[in-house]
Amino acid sequence: MPKRYPEGNQIVSYVPNISRSCPSFKQGLWYVIMNHAMEIFKQEGVPYLDLGLVPLMVADEIEPQESKLLRKIIGVIHEKGNFLFNFKGLEFAKGRFQGTVERNYCCHRRSTPLVSLLALLRMTGVI
Repeated sequence: MPKRYPEGNQIVSYVPNISRSCPSFKQGLWYVIMNHAMEIFKQEGVPYLDLGLVPLMVADEIEPQESKLLRKIIGVIHEKGNFLFNFKGLEFAKGRFQGTVERNYCCHRRSTPLVSLLALLRMTGVI
């Protein structure tokens, strides 16, 4: 899926989506496809390949505005909830490309948004 600049309609990155769009996709092929795609994109002069988000991956350093309780909950889900979603496998797979990790932030009104978290898990079919 190409990502384009609004001005000039120039492609600046791609986001891989093939492994999610087909249930019968052989996961071992993902690395081969990604490696080949990266070589093609490099030849085309595409400056970035965006591997997308890694759900529940948190940075080692704690920022002052972070909710310690929410961070602990996320850590437990990440560590023990791999049966819900392959958090660790996705983090490992994307980490093998040794790219740059950028932070994404989520804001909420309460210090621990349990109702919102449960709603999100329900909407995504996890529970």
